[in-house]
Amino acid sequence: MVTDEHASIEVAGRIAYIDPSKQWGYLYGPVGERVYFHATTVLGEVSRLELGAEVCYRLTDGSYQLCAAQVTRCSAAGR
Repeated sequence: MVTDEHASIEVAGRIAYIDPSKQWGYLYGPVGERVYFHATTVLGEVSRLELGAEVCYRLTDGSYQLCAAQVTRCSAAGR
């Protein structure tokens, strides 16, 4: 479960899998956890994401798994 305190923290991860036709994928968080994301949570175009790309995001609880919100390339976020 993600607490409100953790949801407000931006974390970095890497794209592990992406299905551009279905507009979703997984990323690996900082300690190796698998985190789901959907194109609607990506700030910018999902087509600009690629395998292994470093992304920044906010961690949220989904119905069945950890989810990412406000996903963006870290370089675009000023890192």
